[in-house]
Amino acid sequence: MNDSAPPDRSRWILAVLATDPDFTWDLPRLRLVVFVIGKRLSPSDYFRFVAHAYGPFEPSVGRVAEALCGRGEALREGKSDETARYVLSETGAERAGALTWTEAEGAVIAEVSDWIRQRPYTEVLTDVYRQWPEIRLQGLSGYVPGHSL
Repeated sequence: MNDSAPPDRSRWILAVLATDPDFTWDLPRLRLVVFVIGKRLSPSDYFRFVAHAYGPFEPSVGRVAEALCGRGEALREGKSDETARYVLSETGAERAGALTWTEAEGAVIAEVSDWIRQRPYTEVLTDVYRQWPEIRLQGLSGYVPGHSL
């Protein structure tokens, strides 16, 4: 991390939103992309995920996304938390453009964001469970949201 500002976890979400400014990220997919980036980069200013029935869970991902909206750096679509979707705003694009990353960090953020954005959530979640089985909630072996048990 080359940014001279104090650690700010919103920079990670902002960077994800900036990978495709027209894509709207729902909260489960946003949590998933942030989880995988964290596993690949292991930054110290990152999130602490736990196993959950619908994939890796960290409640502050939603709070940080809402804070970006409050600062005008992201826009929220959807009225409830269940339907919330986030997209980059013009102000957010300016801030994202000012963030600095190592070449490796930028590559991981872009690669993981593209991978998760372009595939069905259930496929990505299955791959994440296969790669990081510790994040699967015990007792749900083989369970993927959207599929019957």
